Amino acid sequence: MATSASFHGVLGLQNGSRYQIDGKNFLRYDGFIATPEIGDIRVNVFTFGANTASAEDGIYLMDARTTIGSIVDDQGKSAHFLHLFADSTKPFRRKRLG
Repeated sequence: MATSASFHGVLGLQNGSRYQIDGKNFLRYDGFIATPEIGDIRVNVFTFGANTASAEDGIYLMDARTTIGSIVDDQGKSAHFLHLFADSTKPFRRKRLG
């Protein structure tokens, strides 16, 4: 059974804030991966090195390592959540044809 996988794709990011895990600084974002079959998949996105300003809310292209981690939901119950860890974020720019 794999404990992590790779993600390469487009996702929406919003609400960037500084976050610390095991003494390491990250920027944490609320992320959304759009899928036509089941709608948006909510994920936590962490970028390494929180020494820069957080990215603006928007759509980004990202290469990330993916893990499943536990969280406490809004009702105080333990749940599992998809976490993406990336070195950086790249704004997604759609090329115009013609």
